[in-house]
Amino acid sequence: MSQSTSQRILFLDSSPFVGGAQESFFSLLCSLPSLDFEPFLLSASIGTDSLIERAEHYGIACQSFACRHWSLSPLGFLQYLQDTFRFRKLYRQVIRDFQPDLIHVNCLRSLLLLPHFNTDKIPVVFHDRDLSYSSFLRRLISKRFNL
Repeated sequence: MSQSTSQRILFLDSSPFVGGAQESFFSLLCSLPSLDFEPFLLSASIGTDSLIERAEHYGIACQSFACRHWSLSPLGFLQYLQDTFRFRKLYRQVIRDFQPDLIHVNCLRSLLLLPHFNTDKIPVVFHDRDLSYSSFLRRLISKRFNL
């Protein structure tokens, strides 16, 4: 646990746009009682009516990062590797500075950005509205995060 009396929760969403999953995720973030929880949002959604803009409006600590929508192709895989590499530096800094008690991850894309080295030290909640993944992808996620 962190030194403060409130629980620190890092919310992570890597979608570069706002859709139904992001709306659901953000409504959960905003419904937390501010005296009991200290949220921090990491989001790839920027611009008008983005998660970052909304978080700033509500006074929620936040940080944006660049992440593309990866296609199922060799180029998409290369973009995933590039985005993951860039994200890891920011992630390490946020973990060090914010010291979350819990990480709340929205959708598989965000889960795939998380590095292996912190997932056994900080509990991760995986939030996904769709969960219609292939058996290969489920096995990959289970092995990576020891589920």
